Amino acid sequence: MTLGELYEVDAFVKERMARLQQEAADARMLKELARNREQAPAVPLLAALGEALTAVGTKMKRQAARGAQARA
Repeated sequence: MTLGELYEVDAFVKERMARLQQEAADARMLKELARNREQAPAVPLLAALGEALTAVGTKMKRQAARGAQARA
């Protein structure tokens, strides 16, 4: 295995770890929203849902940008 290949593997592993950490954070946030669903009034819940959707959209944009960079 060449040094260049090792750098590619390292970059892939780091990117994958970052993605998994973000997915875990998203899952924790959704679990918290589900737990608080019955306790919280509807307006704050909708605000939290909007924030979660914004975070997911931002994540998707970042992934698309990374994919475009990888193809370039």
